Amino acid sequence: VSELAQVAGKDLIAHLSTLFPMIIETLLDQSSVRKRRQAFRTLGHLVRNTGYVVEPFVEHPRLLEIVLDAVKVENDAATRSAVIKLMGTVGALNPNVYKSKRLTAVAGGAVSNGSLGSSASNPLSANKPANKADFTAADGLRLGVEGGSSASASASASESENAAAAAGGGKQSEDKDGKESNDPLMGNDGPESEDYFPRVAIAELLQILRDQSLATHHAAVIQAVMYIFKSLGLRCVPFLPCILPAFLTVMRQCEAGFREFLFQQLGVLVAIVRQHIREYLPSIFALVNDYWAVDSDLQLQILGLLEQVSVALKDEFLEYMPRLVPPILQVLVSDQTHGRQPTLKVLHTLEVLGTNLQDYMHIVIPVVVRLTELEDAPLAVRRQAFVSLEHLARRLSLFDFCSRIVHAVNRVLATQPQLQSVALCTLLTLANQMAHDYAIFVPLISRTMQRHHINHAGYEALVRRLLTPEPVLGSGDDENRPPNALDGLGVTLSVDEGRDDEPLPQESMKKLHVDQANLQRAWQAGKLSTREDWAEWIRRFSVELLRWSPSPALRACLQLSQVYQPLASRLFNSSFVSCWSELQEHYQDLLVSSLETALRSQTIPPEILQTLLDLAEFMEQNDRPLPIDYRTLGMLAEQCHAYAKALHYKEIEFRDNPTASPVLVSLISINNKLKKPAAAMGILTYAQTRNRELGTEFRQEAGWYEKLGRWTEALAAYEQQQREGALSILPTLGQIRCLHALGRWEQVSALCQRVWVPLRMGSSRVALASGAEDSSTIIGSPSTAASPIALGLLGSPPSSVHSSSASSLSQSSSASLLSSSSMHSSSSSSASLGGNGGGDGLDGSSGSGLDQVEHAHEVARIAAEAAWHQGHWQDMKRYVSGIAPNTVERHFFTAVHALHRRDYVQGQRAIDLCRELVDVRLTALVGESYNRAYQVVVVVQQLSEMEEIIDLMRQQDRMPERMNELREQYLEIWNRRLHGCQPSVDVWQRVLALRSLVIKPSEDTRTALKFAALCRRNRNFRQSAEIIGSLFAEKLSGDGARPSIGHSRMVSLTGRASVPEQLANLLRDGGGTDPAVSEVCYAYLKHLWDAGHRRLALSQIQAFVNGLASLSRAGVRVEPRLRARCHLAHGRWLRLM
Repeated sequence: VSELAQVAGKDLIAHLSTLFPMIIETLLDQSSVRKRRQAFRTLGHLVRNTGYVVEPFVEHPRLLEIVLDAVKVENDAATRSAVIKLMGTVGALNPNVYKSKRLTAVAGGAVSNGSLGSSASNPLSANKPANKADFTAADGLRLGVEGGSSASASASASESENAAAAAGGGKQSEDKDGKESNDPLMGNDGPESEDYFPRVAIAELLQILRDQSLATHHAAVIQAVMYIFKSLGLRCVPFLPCILPAFLTVMRQCEAGFREFLFQQLGVLVAIVRQHIREYLPSIFALVNDYWAVDSDLQLQILGLLEQVSVALKDEFLEYMPRLVPPILQVLVSDQTHGRQPTLKVLHTLEVLGTNLQDYMHIVIPVVVRLTELEDAPLAVRRQAFVSLEHLARRLSLFDFCSRIVHAVNRVLATQPQLQSVALCTLLTLANQMAHDYAIFVPLISRTMQRHHINHAGYEALVRRLLTPEPVLGSGDDENRPPNALDGLGVTLSVDEGRDDEPLPQESMKKLHVDQANLQRAWQAGKLSTREDWAEWIRRFSVELLRWSPSPALRACLQLSQVYQPLASRLFNSSFVSCWSELQEHYQDLLVSSLETALRSQTIPPEILQTLLDLAEFMEQNDRPLPIDYRTLGMLAEQCHAYAKALHYKEIEFRDNPTASPVLVSLISINNKLKKPAAAMGILTYAQTRNRELGTEFRQEAGWYEKLGRWTEALAAYEQQQREGALSILPTLGQIRCLHALGRWEQVSALCQRVWVPLRMGSSRVALASGAEDSSTIIGSPSTAASPIALGLLGSPPSSVHSSSASSLSQSSSASLLSSSSMHSSSSSSASLGGNGGGDGLDGSSGSGLDQVEHAHEVARIAAEAAWHQGHWQDMKRYVSGIAPNTVERHFFTAVHALHRRDYVQGQRAIDLCRELVDVRLTALVGESYNRAYQVVVVVQQLSEMEEIIDLMRQQDRMPERMNELREQYLEIWNRRLHGCQPSVDVWQRVLALRSLVIKPSEDTRTALKFAALCRRNRNFRQSAEIIGSLFAEKLSGDGARPSIGHSRMVSLTGRASVPEQLANLLRDGGGTDPAVSEVCYAYLKHLWDAGHRRLALSQIQAFVNGLASLSRAGVRVEPRLRARCHLAHGRWLRLM
């Protein structure tokens, strides 16, 4: 299919509805990595060659969940690469669309195996951070007035967007599927409850049981569940609604050999829950009916199940007897297997059914009696038939069948010496029931015994009593009764004779021993340096926590966790808290010390760091906080983009010191990143009010406005700082960031050019002093990983955090990538708040050398993007060489420059390296939520589109005659992807900038005008004016004349209410004969209106409408839709004026 897609192309579109469900099912097959890898590749080829982009994530909601799950847990490098390529090829789906589709799918019951991800079916919430209400604007203002609130409440809801978290996985996610709170797996109790750990374990085991692709682990799951149920006894009854439906579904879907084991375990389950099984009997008996006649081995286990149900329900079982008795008796008639094991089991079942057979004795007794005389039947079978008759005679009245039984016994006594003893025992029991009525049979039996010299003291004593008037007291001689013939058959399900009304013994729920010394060896971090070392450490630690957990329920999962690692990961939090409570204080101190060592390690991967942060949060929410400094936890949480956690810890710090500027800065920054502008403004209001009350000057406005995303105010504040004569370079850097965010590329380039040389010289000296080999290039240490602040490519530029966070994830190379936060040094942070910054002059003579390197890298990133947007390719090459090596930004811009030069080999190499670095950050952020990872997903889409640009260029080189056709094909795919993206100026600008390498904006006017409209809706009128001005310039230059309406003139319109003469003439002419120019004219008029120049817009639209009418009268075709829109806008504006 993959190869066919590359040949057939769009011809496969008609078959996508058939292919996609099959391929998605293959993606869920956990048994074969190779199969799943090829399935991801096939999907990528199908999407790319058919142009079926974005819609797969919309029409198949579970596909994106499967992809995100693969990013989080897949270990195979080749498969991960295929997954990330597929994500980019399909496109960066708008997070709001993704969220609404998920909620719709969950509400509609679409959550099943693999639907919305394997974790979606898990309703457990007790082992994950608690969900909290959204933080409203009122909350933000309350923080500003009262000096404290729980802003982190907002973040927790925003932080997590998965439908449900794996129980104990510690990944923050939210259960928003609207399930009722009476779900047995939805308890709100904590680890102090006895049912907590069984609930957590059962939820995880149930998740595996529901996943058919994990069928190889189902046997271990069933064993673990049964162990848990035995330990719980009747306390397991609330979990039946969750377990039994999945149990019965697996019984229908599994292989025949495994089904035998499941029937056996179902019988054990019935023995545990007893009469509580009645609700599920229709489903159980439907299953019995379907598999009854399959084979004799399965019949043995089914009969055992029926025995347990009969014992559990007692008289209630009568209603099922009519459908069970005929097939059971049919086994006695037709069984021809070797050893007649089914017959033996049926006879035992008849004994267990006991009094339930009273109404069916007329058909049961003849069949059993016939079996006692069946000559070709094994002696064991005939002996067991007599035992069964005796058992029934003890519990039921066989008076109506005594003649048939006595004559059969008589014939056996005469012909089968081996059966004489058991036959006489049966006869004794029957005679005891008949009492004096048995006297008529005495002569018959006595003659036979005398003839064959049979002596039986018990029988002779009974006969003597029958000839006297005293009542018969008992059958006597129990010692002569033969053993049950079922002994030694290996049938595990049996009910002891005479004890069918008693429950099976239950194991009591008790804590198990914790070997603290062995556990200590598992948690020691030691010297771990590679990603593989850390993965093995967390795996071993997770498994050992289960091995020594005091909870029987968690220990039941040990065997499975050793072969299925995700289970140990998901139960990590629960197993940790279960062991923590049992550790002595000395061992607790050692454990905390080891965790702190891991947290401080420079080599710890982001996903492991996030797991430990989740653990700390989980412990705190369950009133068992780990004794780790919250400032450290907050710094690490912000570092790995767990902003909800970071906000929580910063609020604790705020309560301790409500006037500390760095804390307030962080609170503003984090709330802004969590999309809580009201909360951020509340903090700013609080700071301003507090300063006025204290009579202190408020000097932090520049940096704070920057963190709030209020770029115009921040720019003005930075300019004011510079006018006041600040010697620090930091106000200039602040201006560069603000101008970058506003898209003013010319001003960005000018400022970067001014500071680039001094910074480059200073950072080169630092590089040489640090032992760098090449002083001609700015080379930073691994700890100075580049931040995305500079990139429209990587998100909106924004706030600063302290240098300590900048270096903590240094070894991952991409630690600071793809976030919306810029990572400065502490001096940078303080200066951006209006302080003096501690030096760092333009000459590089003061301040930290490492700060110089960081500033140089930051300026290089921003300047490279500005040069790209302006088409200054030589400048871009120069700046790219100054970006920190081995970062996403460096490889991304290298790829862009290589594509411009049509160096396909270098371009592809840079794309591959960039994708590898993106993988690290994507894994960590996806663990938080799709919304948090969205900016990285956009970069993944850009990498896929760069590969498509390479393909397009190569095809154009080979087939120049098809250039227009190929461009149209790719343009259609790119536009569909773009319209599926988040309607954000930042996202659209990044995507369109990349596309401009092969397609000018004027060649896709419709998309360019949509981008301009998006800028207007976001009140970014300057950028809207630039887009429209560039379109006018390109459209009017087609005749070879130099356009007089240019970029700079359009920008000036935002501050001056006049229209350039050439543009006014164009409007009076209705845009001329080019329909595209008319569309641009209409967009220009809307820009004037939205920008506040309403009277000017109204007068010009009147002229434009008249011009369109004149064109129409002159025979020029004018788009009817355009004319209608113009008249509608004209009418609306007149009405508003």
